[in-house]
Amino acid sequence: MGTMKGRFLLALSALFSASAIAGEPAADRVTLRDGSVVLGLATSANAGSRGSVEIVVRRDWARTALPKQAPLWEKTVARTSRQALDQRRKRLETWKRERTAGAANRKPPAGAKGEDRILSWLDGELKRLADPASVSGSPLMSIKLPRSEVRGLERKPAAVERMFRLAWISNLPNPESMTAGELKNALESRGFATDLAAKSPPASLDKLLPPSVETDAAWLARRAATEVTVDPGLRFVRYQNLLFPDAPLDQAAAGGLGISTALDELKRLLDPNAQPAVDPLVKEFRAIESAGGAGAVVTRLALLPDLGGAAVEVTLWVRQAHEHWIPAGSRTATVRSGEVQAGAAGAIAADPQVQGAFQIIE
Repeated sequence: MGTMKGRFLLALSALFSASAIAGEPAADRVTLRDGSVVLGLATSANAGSRGSVEIVVRRDWARTALPKQAPLWEKTVARTSRQALDQRRKRLETWKRERTAGAANRKPPAGAKGEDRILSWLDGELKRLADPASVSGSPLMSIKLPRSEVRGLERKPAAVERMFRLAWISNLPNPESMTAGELKNALESRGFATDLAAKSPPASLDKLLPPSVETDAAWLARRAATEVTVDPGLRFVRYQNLLFPDAPLDQAAAGGLGISTALDELKRLLDPNAQPAVDPLVKEFRAIESAGGAGAVVTRLALLPDLGGAAVEVTLWVRQAHEHWIPAGSRTATVRSGEVQAGAAGAIAADPQVQGAFQIIE
């Protein structure tokens, strides 16, 4: 009997969820104490008397649907955004000073004609932040509602949230009034591939929101990720204590690949009585810091203990202070020899970087 009741409740819940997706607005719904309804994307909800609900709303929608609350929200957002703008401006100026001071120690990207793309971007970003419209003109704003002002919160499934984010990004007219089905049709008519069961990560709304106060760790990770994307010589491949640039052999040699250092390390690996070597990353980190950089990516290869496969770990390293580097995030993948399809080894062996590594050893 209990099993039948459980199945009935589960089916009823699924039916309710389906009807909610099909017939209700796709936006998350916050009902205030006075009966007003806020439609947008709820980003957090904390219980308790001192809790709050944070929700992202479209400015134009709020001005039309909630003319009483919208001016107060915009005033609060403008105040916190000015603090964030001041914080970001100081960080960008520090970044620009460090990068300018390290220009002589930095190698330009291949094909570059004397222009530092990051410095150009920094100049443009500082100019943009000096414009008041960078705050007041943002299409979206994030508001924090005290729990005492909230009577109810209804959040939609993650798949619907992904579509609603795309609606804002693609500037669909009045998506707050659309059901999930209408939203899906409108997005697909614009060329978006939508799938309610998809598990793709949600699209970022950062460019549609005013700047927000950011922790030092988050900011430095963002800066480091920008540098390793644009600058050469910030990516390395590591096996045990052997480190070499993650680049084709000709570029690695041109970038200062120490062949003698690599050979010395190979000899040390074969000598059980050899003294431990200094971590080669320390030298590279110091060189990057002298060039005004704050980021590096290291891909580490390690054989599994049973020698039946290998693990690859890609780590973003971030400089937090003078000669103090920490890993900001990593991704790991493991493959066993039995999982490798026939012929895959030939494709790997033909890779220019793999051939370059063998040439170094030979």
